[in-house]
Amino acid sequence: MWNHLRGEEKMTNECIMKIIDYEVAPCPRCNEAHSFKLKGLAQRKAQEEVPIFGGTGATEETGRKSEILLTCPKTKKNFSYAVSEPTGLTIIGLASEVDIALATNTVPASSPIESDFEEWTKKSRDIALDFCKTMLSTSTGSIPIYFAILKYIGFEKIGSTILSKFAVLPPILFLAAAIFYLFGLRPQYESVAPQTFNAFRKRRLKKLNRFITWGTAIFIGALGLTIWILFCVLSQ
Repeated sequence: MWNHLRGEEKMTNECIMKIIDYEVAPCPRCNEAHSFKLKGLAQRKAQEEVPIFGGTGATEETGRKSEILLTCPKTKKNFSYAVSEPTGLTIIGLASEVDIALATNTVPASSPIESDFEEWTKKSRDIALDFCKTMLSTSTGSIPIYFAILKYIGFEKIGSTILSKFAVLPPILFLAAAIFYLFGLRPQYESVAPQTFNAFRKRRLKKLNRFITWGTAIFIGALGLTIWILFCVLSQ
């Protein structure tokens, strides 16, 4: 069975070498379980774009097998064993101490850009949700402030005019913006597997971005209309 992958060594521009812990149980020579370290070549995967706002599972096997010559640690006798290859990995033989040392010592350090990318990816959704929470409070809080300002500047003296009819629009728009931000905060239930998580995350962030965009556009419109109404009242 496969336990885990550890270490990498750069081999070519297209491939990397990986050291793999593999357990043979039972051993055909002594019927006991033994652990071996194997080496294999893996193709470099193209980096996938991840949508952003400003536990390792079991190894999947391909069904292919490689015949590897192993030595029983107890009886010191050699035997051939068919090793199942994980997805994307070609087993090339038993790893020597030199292979293990090279793989352990040559793991490349993360560049500052990669570190920033990981940090932005982790915090992206939280940034969007925090923005929704802030704008939800701002939108709902703008309604009583709007009426308080109108009362302070003496809007009731305007009477029944076209301007008085437009005056009801800003609080309605503030409320509509708050509803969009609320939809953005609403949790979404969906069954997701590790293999489909990135697609789910992409859909969720796109939907969240739409709610934020519409909510912000409506809020800016309400704010602009409010300024225009206050200017008209003060100029009379």
